[in-house]
Amino acid sequence: LYFNVHTNVNTGGEIRGQIGRSIYTAAMTGKQAGIAATGTGTGRVVLNPETKMADVSFVVKGLTGAPNAGHIHIGAVNVSGGVVVPMDQTASSGGTFTYSKSGVDFTPSQTNTLLADLTAGNRYFNVHTVVNGSGEIRGQIGRVVRFAETFSGAAQVPPVVSSGSGSGFAVLDVATRTISGSMTISGIMPTMSHIHEGAVGVNGNFLGNIVIIFAPATSTTPSVTSQATSATVVQEFLDDATYMNVHTSAHADGEIRGQLDIP
Repeated sequence: LYFNVHTNVNTGGEIRGQIGRSIYTAAMTGKQAGIAATGTGTGRVVLNPETKMADVSFVVKGLTGAPNAGHIHIGAVNVSGGVVVPMDQTASSGGTFTYSKSGVDFTPSQTNTLLADLTAGNRYFNVHTVVNGSGEIRGQIGRVVRFAETFSGAAQVPPVVSSGSGSGFAVLDVATRTISGSMTISGIMPTMSHIHEGAVGVNGNFLGNIVIIFAPATSTTPSVTSQATSATVVQEFLDDATYMNVHTSAHADGEIRGQLDIP
């Protein structure tokens, strides 16, 4: 059973929600695997906590060669972990992976562990090829991931001359409307680091457009964990209209900046 809402534009149904199921999705890319692969994929886990059954699948395309393995691994964003769920291709080199069964019967403890890991964002899909044996594309399950590479003074509005550089990533939990992430900064000494509202080329007002605060303020590796934000910021994050900004004593409004965009 599912709820469905119909409109004149979409008479068959515009928005829908499955009743009694925990549904987790993933967008798979090479950047999440730490390599410059151009392949992509989409996947989902549909968990029924009452019957202890799960349906798991993902589809990939555009790889360097035929996929030779696919799994669910344990690990947070930017963390590699071991295989916890082996997947089978439905056809040789077809790129569609499912569980070894369409529905797998978990014990209560296994279901609780799976649900806890998915809720915490600690599982990811991974697909392997001959060229990239440890994983060519990857997608965090139940999280929206954005990367900012590379920070520069030239990205500031207006541009700033700076010897600083950096990179970072942010992870959105849509269900709880919280953001986590970290930055790595070099060449400058930060006084503050934030995520601001603003599309590419748009200056986010220093005081009015800070949406996520990283700590420690003066660290070159600041981070944030599960900081709450608004529905507006969530949509801006999804629309690639947020950016990371590092402030210094020489440039109080921001010295280096990196736009958060789709990995």
